[in-house]
Amino acid sequence: MNLGSILIIDDEKQMRETLKMLLDYSGFTTTTSKSVEEGLRELKENFFDVVVTDFYLPDGSGTDIMKYCREFCPKTRVIVMTGHASVENAVEALRHGAFDYVIKPFEFDLLYHSLQRALEHITMMDEIALAKERYRALIEDMNEGYLIIKDGVIHYANQKMASILNCSVKELIKRPVLDFVDFTYQQELEGKIQNLSKNPGAFFVEEIVLRDCKGNTVPVELRLANTLGEHISNGVILICRDITERDVLWNRLIRAERLATLGEMIASIAHELNNKLTPIVGYAELLSSDLPKDQLERAIESIKNASNGAKRIVNSLLLFSRREKPSKIKCNVNKIIEHSCDLVSTCLSGTKIKIIKKLDLNDPYIMADPHQIEQVITNILKNAIDVLCPSKGQIIIESLSNSENVSIKITDNGPGIPPEIRKKIFDPFFTTKAKRNGTGLGLSICHGIIKEHGGDIHVESEPHKTSFLIKVPKITEKQLSSTNNQTQNVFHLNFAQKPKVLVVDDELEVSQLLLEIFSKNFDAIRASNGLEALKRLSEESVDIIISDLKMPELSGIELYERLLKEFPQYKDRIIFTTGLVSDSETINFFKKYQLPYLKKPFKMKELFSVVNSILEERQAQIA
Repeated sequence: MNLGSILIIDDEKQMRETLKMLLDYSGFTTTTSKSVEEGLRELKENFFDVVVTDFYLPDGSGTDIMKYCREFCPKTRVIVMTGHASVENAVEALRHGAFDYVIKPFEFDLLYHSLQRALEHITMMDEIALAKERYRALIEDMNEGYLIIKDGVIHYANQKMASILNCSVKELIKRPVLDFVDFTYQQELEGKIQNLSKNPGAFFVEEIVLRDCKGNTVPVELRLANTLGEHISNGVILICRDITERDVLWNRLIRAERLATLGEMIASIAHELNNKLTPIVGYAELLSSDLPKDQLERAIESIKNASNGAKRIVNSLLLFSRREKPSKIKCNVNKIIEHSCDLVSTCLSGTKIKIIKKLDLNDPYIMADPHQIEQVITNILKNAIDVLCPSKGQIIIESLSNSENVSIKITDNGPGIPPEIRKKIFDPFFTTKAKRNGTGLGLSICHGIIKEHGGDIHVESEPHKTSFLIKVPKITEKQLSSTNNQTQNVFHLNFAQKPKVLVVDDELEVSQLLLEIFSKNFDAIRASNGLEALKRLSEESVDIIISDLKMPELSGIELYERLLKEFPQYKDRIIFTTGLVSDSETINFFKKYQLPYLKKPFKMKELFSVVNSILEERQAQIA
């Protein structure tokens, strides 16, 4: 059995021959050389596991052998032997890369054990190198991004991480990791990394948003842990999974369930809209005839009230079925409850069911997507109405708040939910409704939405009483101050001369209404589309533009893009009006340019608020 290949370099013939005989007998394959020159030639032609060399040789020294091995034969171990024993020699030998050092004369057992340790060291280093190679291959082939950071700087990244961030691996190395984290999540991630440094062995899983090298947002599930046995000590490992597709599917599922709920209520909604439209049509006909003043005033008031009622229903429908990307903002829970009750109230017509609201007098605020929270409340209210129909009953909806949470409690006096059903009520596809009357996804999606907001939802039930309790974290002082800073006060200005406003709308009735509204305090002119507006602007200057978005010939979006090129002075002096903000083109347009807009139908107070804000800013610039 060959234990390993050994090269002996020594100018003493007897030493070479004796060591060769003993090593061959012990199971090694041994070659000898009498000088540095011969030894280097052997090393160039053959591989040796271990070189045993004298320190002083006629044509050089053992350091020449060690330097060569370190550069060209890194796996070869060098054992130095010498008869000139000194601390300086030993230190020099080890400094030049000697594995061991033996002093002549020596017992053969001493050299034998030194050779064994050298061979074991070679085997161990081979195993480590193989393990590292396997580990690296595993990291490179994994379907998740992998980062190693130290002191906030990226030291290693795999190819998948580079793919997620839309750049090469080289572009990531030595970059601060926060360069690739969306601003709203930077502080949170920094805090988690600091916690890891204080708590070795800790492990965190977070969902955050990264920004790739081109500025695009990438939602990821991020796992953080300390480096253990890595070549970078005191570092942090980040494993990223791109959850873009998962988020898209989840939002589609939420929207599908929302529309399913809307579909169940559509007949009731149509009935209520017809009720609102009947007095509008009837009184409008009466207005065409001669009426006494008191009857005329009552007719106008009835039309106004019915119109506002129809507007509330349509707004609730638009909000409930919107396609905008979910976003968490500061929102009033009481207002969300009011909207939800307005929407489901269409289902109460012809029933003896009452909804009783007991709302917190101190308006409770949360950071949430108001439309998703509204979806949860609407779903639970609709289920309660279905349970109570066709008999009479009542639903009590309450809002409560404490220092940490805002609670929403919805209680009905229906038959109750049996314990065996209560256990499965939030499971996907579980339903007690008749076939085709429910998907079984409603409450499971409600559960997912509340959990996504960091809250909790559970049900309590007994005969003739069922309560759903929703808890969502209350808005923090930090979040509150942040949202307050974003709110700008509107100033009502007194101008020395009338500002000129250009109204751009293809609907004659809408543009005439706006011209009448502005006629008292403004010099108002009209254009019926984008092309006509450009022509008017080439002839005279204006102070502010109010433009519809959807128009023939040249739309509001196209008009703004032409303004940027031809009349850039108006880029911050335009307000858009639109009846719909749910298509992707409109959403992307407003997101890109951050422009003010009003949803039709809008109140005059809302219009003048935005107009005054823009004109106040313009007056400050002129001053």
